[in-house]
Amino acid sequence: MSILLDLADYDGKQVAVLEAIKRSRTPDVTLLTELIALVDADESDVATGATWLLRSYLEDGATLGPKLVSSLASALRHIDSHWARLHICQAVRSIVIPAGDASSFADFLRESTQSKRPFVRAWATDGLFHLSRQHASYGEEARLGLEHALTDRAASVRARARKILLLA
Repeated sequence: MSILLDLADYDGKQVAVLEAIKRSRTPDVTLLTELIALVDADESDVATGATWLLRSYLEDGATLGPKLVSSLASALRHIDSHWARLHICQAVRSIVIPAGDASSFADFLRESTQSKRPFVRAWATDGLFHLSRQHASYGEEARLGLEHALTDRAASVRARARKILLLA
């Protein structure tokens, strides 16, 4: 059964629906491929649900091979949903990003640091930090972004920046 059919029951609010989907499926290559294909779906609830599942599976130890990371990198510039954007920013810490895809992730994260949504800004800063740990060429940008986040008007952004400092 297609993950898209499962996501039809998700209304953008009921996380219990996503948790049930997660429990019912194993994050194999087929499922991860289907989820990545939906991260930039025109329907916001579908993109939100797909990215929530993807992030959750990655946090639980699922891995994306280089081809899947490249597919995700190609979709980043088309993500419109702020929730989907947030989930991808949160997932960056769980993704091994090949050098050839690093600039796509950097562009996405850089743009996300300018979001109107504080949690997106906070997690984009976190994502840039984790990207810089994999690709040193982003180190200075991550450092400057962290400095900026420490002075952000939103407490959540400042709090995430302080947590990043504990990792540095």
